[in-house]
Amino acid sequence: MNNRQAQILSELYRSHQQHTSESLAHLFGVSERTIRNDIHDINYELKEYAAQIEREGSKVMSLKIENVEFQQELKVLNQLI
Repeated sequence: MNNRQAQILSELYRSHQQHTSESLAHLFGVSERTIRNDIHDINYELKEYAAQIEREGSKVMSLKIENVEFQQELKVLNQLI
């Protein structure tokens, strides 16, 4: 996972709200296509942790974490950032 992908994951975790690919693209200064590619790569990495970025409709995304241990690890990592 590259730095931008880690920042996207952190933003979705911290915000506890849904984002669009457009809002994330604006926030990170990249295209919506880049965000979609990043989300695809992030989800590939998250599979082993029972977590994923879910799409609701065509653009709205939110982070869903089923693994409680991974959720705690993310919490600690986000406090360090």
